[in-house]
Amino acid sequence: MSASDHGQNTAYFLGVEGEQTGPFSEADLRSQISQGTLSPDTLIWWEGQSDWQRIGDISKFKSLFESPVQPAPSKAPMVRTTPELEEYTVGGSHPTLDWIATFARTGKEPTPIYDSKESYFKHEKAIPVKSAVLALAVCLVGFGVWAVFKFSATSERKTTKKQAVPKDQALQKRRQLLAQATSQLLLNPTTSIQQLNDLINQNSKDNEGKEAAEVLLNYYRQNKQLESAGDLLSKLERYSEAAKAYSSDPKLVAKTEPALFKAFQGTTGKDSADFLLEDIRLLIKPLDKLDVAKERIALFEKTFPGLTHPFSYYQIPMDQQITNIFTRLSSAFVGMLTKHISEEFPQITLASRPLVEIKRNSAGGLRIIGRYSGDLILRTDRMKGIFFLYWLVDNQWLLVDTNLTTDRQRFAAATRKKYESVVLQPGQMLSFLEGQFRQLYPNQGLHELVSAGDR
Repeated sequence: MSASDHGQNTAYFLGVEGEQTGPFSEADLRSQISQGTLSPDTLIWWEGQSDWQRIGDISKFKSLFESPVQPAPSKAPMVRTTPELEEYTVGGSHPTLDWIATFARTGKEPTPIYDSKESYFKHEKAIPVKSAVLALAVCLVGFGVWAVFKFSATSERKTTKKQAVPKDQALQKRRQLLAQATSQLLLNPTTSIQQLNDLINQNSKDNEGKEAAEVLLNYYRQNKQLESAGDLLSKLERYSEAAKAYSSDPKLVAKTEPALFKAFQGTTGKDSADFLLEDIRLLIKPLDKLDVAKERIALFEKTFPGLTHPFSYYQIPMDQQITNIFTRLSSAFVGMLTKHISEEFPQITLASRPLVEIKRNSAGGLRIIGRYSGDLILRTDRMKGIFFLYWLVDNQWLLVDTNLTTDRQRFAAATRKKYESVVLQPGQMLSFLEGQFRQLYPNQGLHELVSAGDR
């Protein structure tokens, strides 16, 4: 088959106003171009082409749009009536009609159509009528030419503006890009990841967008790229999965928390409650955003009034908070006091453990005190009925009373008098206790139960 035969047998498709039309042969297109029904901006595609092109850019059709416009034939000059013919007559003594062509038979004198009385015309009255008719005709022709030009230009602009790649071609292009990116993902991950993200950004809801997302997520999971997986899941608004991906890496806690709150907002029932509880836990520790955590606790109680939560410590009155946290810290304070006594009196061994508590004075000031009462062993001798009274001042244990010896008793009384007025107000005491808790148990929330193994 020759090249010309191949060209004639090619099926061409046109993209007009976002829709595909065709197929057309080359002859069909040439005919439409010659008739002026196609503009150079019309999109064209045929088998073997990677994308749509302007028909005016195709070499075999380009010359058809460049043919010179033939000039319109000029009008014959108008014959003007001479002044001597302003009046004329037919028949009678006036000039004969020999110069007028008739269908009279040969050899006979032409017979006038009108007699001498009725064949007289006044020319000056006929001229205005003819001029008016001529002027009207010129106006109508001019308006018609303007209307055709205006309509054609507007139509061409609208057609050019609406022309777009047909929907099925755009879908085919997405499928081809998806197949290409998937096949090249391991060999050229940078380019393929960008292509898959482009497909998702264009439309994450169609089949191609969904498949691109799954291909990319599988790649991230296999390569342990947890943050990238979480970011993609967040973009897809799959927040519960995003939170799970982020939480697999403790360093991503700043991204885990907002994903959890979004998951709470996007779910209902027990799942929603669990997401909010975990969000509050992260806000308390390790993020230390206690103010936000308290707001979320109030939100939990409002949203799930029938459910309990472990964060009641943050909602109770201050005095109850002091009692609550001191109870959980008391064993630590006992240990600190026991260690202090052993260092201050290395020759003494206590027979039991001391007691630590918070006392309020008559003015409402609070103080942590430690007391010991009972036997002790001094070197090898056992001493009965010995007591010690300590105050915790500026995080230091001070002996303020004892019956161990007279000198120790006198020294303790002087210390007591010196620090008698040093107390803490409730807010100061709570801040001190919470600071001690954080120092001793840096990985625990203020509301949590602790044990010696947590330090």
